[in-house]
Formats: sequence, C-alpha cells, structure tokens
Amino acid sequence: MGFDHRRIPLFKYALKTGKRLLFNCEPEKIEIAGDKCEGLRDVYAVYGENFIPARGWAGHIERDRR
Repeated sequence: MGFDHRRIPLFKYALKTGKRLLFNCEPEKIEIAGDKCEGLRDVYAVYGENFIPARGWAGHIERDRR
C-alpha cells in the first residue's frame, strides 16, 4: 500500500516485546504464500503503491521512498 508498518500505531505496539505479541519475528522475515510474492519486499513491486491514506493519516504513515 506504500505505508510504513512501523509508523502505524497498532503495528508499532504489536511489534514491541511484551505479553501479547502478534508477531514472533521481524516483519521482514514474514513469508507470504501466494503466486506473486514471497515476502514483504515483493509486495510493492507486484501490487504497487496506489493507495491513499485517510485524511487524518496522510503525511504520517507513508513509506519513505528514498
């Protein structure tokens, strides 16, 4: 989607260590079962970044394109 998961509060919280983790590894290590993508690194190339964040989120959650 072109958003940085580290800048979205829900995911930022979920990635912190604690009692109730949603992930047990780094997001970059997540494998995607599908015909077009094997990992998160492939998603942008395959599906693009044509999503527009909601008005209140614009300018706060986009992925740094550098």
